[in-house]
Amino acid sequence: MTTAFVILHYRTLDVTLSCLETLLESSPDSPIVVVDNGSGDGSGEEVRSRYAGSKNVTVIVNDQNLGFAKGNNVGYKYVKEHFDADCVVVMNNDVLISQKGFAEILSSYMTENNLEVCGPDIITPEGRHQNPLLRRQFSTFRIFKWL
Repeated sequence: MTTAFVILHYRTLDVTLSCLETLLESSPDSPIVVVDNGSGDGSGEEVRSRYAGSKNVTVIVNDQNLGFAKGNNVGYKYVKEHFDADCVVVMNNDVLISQKGFAEILSSYMTENNLEVCGPDIITPEGRHQNPLLRRQFSTFRIFKWL
């Protein structure tokens, strides 16, 4: 199985570079697509320049900020059109992957458990879980109140 990564970048060059370095160390054979979401400060071009010789890293520089979802969709579409990836990881540029063989482990886990979609278990540096899971159902009253 092939796992590809999509990273959305916006102006935080050092953060994106750290993310890329950990990915290249943990999953050196995986394709990585960085989408600069209209930064306009040259940081997307800098990422492209630094990884110009890399066979794994592709950088797409959008002319404008397309927003979070559309920006990620640009990268996802590129992966689907250019790589035979069985698994696509869409991640923020502030994620650091330190586990060696991460792409292979993820692919195996998804295959063994017959999963189509999975999400992270977010743990803060202090060890606290920070997951956006709903812990209780909302009442009909509360839903209508929001509308």
